Amino acid sequence: DSQAEWIEFENQSGAKLDLKNLAITSNSGSYIITGSKFVAKGQRVVAYRSSGGQCYGMSQDVAYGSSIGMNNSSDTIELENASTIIDAVDYDGWVLPAPGRSLQLSINDLDATSNDSPGAWCPSNTTFPGAGSDLGSPRMYNFPCQTGIEDLTLGDIVISEVMFDPQDCASTDGQYVEIYNASGGPIDLYGLQMTFGFQWWGMNESYIVSAGQYALLGRTDLSACH
Repeated sequence: DSQAEWIEFENQSGAKLDLKNLAITSNSGSYIITGSKFVAKGQRVVAYRSSGGQCYGMSQDVAYGSSIGMNNSSDTIELENASTIIDAVDYDGWVLPAPGRSLQLSINDLDATSNDSPGAWCPSNTTFPGAGSDLGSPRMYNFPCQTGIEDLTLGDIVISEVMFDPQDCASTDGQYVEIYNASGGPIDLYGLQMTFGFQWWGMNESYIVSAGQYALLGRTDLSACH
């Protein structure tokens, strides 16, 4: 994390901007850009925690160093000037991607209001130069997210079968819940949550279920039992 964390933002002002005195903050601290940094309209800026982005061999637009460290489960990222919060994203309580995948804003929701909603975000599936197994799109096109959990209404996903007491193997290997996509279109299950009494589980990977398709949600890898 100390080398490869990054924050990307886009100039949507309609004019060339100087980022001097812009503050980037998280719950752990803040960093103020002290020198002039000009950004054309529509240009994206990548702020790295590490100078030079050593992990990927990429040059950074801004290096904030140890001033900011993003929490892996909940945090608030803000862009501020001397008097105004220009944009903020609070991902506290969101279902977040598995390690090694960036959280990307859908190209269809690229504005400072839509990005407040977890439904506007999804795990990146994009490979990029210099990366190994990590996925993300720094300075690259953000693909549209599929219809997400936040967009669904009652009955769009139906619980169609439950195996709660398998006999071929232990319950820890054989339990599953089957769901059916009745929405009429593809659904990305990223962010889906299921509750079991006082316990809950959240889907932290992107998984597309086509219209009319079933999906099995297993307690473990079901191939070990079934």
